[in-house]
Amino acid sequence: MIRNFFKVALRNLLKRKAYTVINILGLATGMAVCLLIVLFVESELNYDKQHERGKNIYRLVLDRIYPGRTTSYSIIPQSIGAAVKAEFPEVKESVKFFSKDR
Repeated sequence: MIRNFFKVALRNLLKRKAYTVINILGLATGMAVCLLIVLFVESELNYDKQHERGKNIYRLVLDRIYPGRTTSYSIIPQSIGAAVKAEFPEVKESVKFFSKDR
């Protein structure tokens, strides 16, 4: 019975080639986009999961507002750590990252 279904499906696919190509390309594109979205969401949700207190780790960014657009930078002034620690009592520690090529 299942063999007959495959035979009929193959005949219909070969009979309508343009329709088949459109359907297969649409299916492949949909699956690829879905896979990329899943990988992106997984990457975003796994940030700092290796730390036991990962929910308490935050990263500061600088938003520069220009006329008509906004730009975010991960490079912020070095004094911001001390300022945040002084302004917010719930901040216990602050850390600065530097690249090795400096």
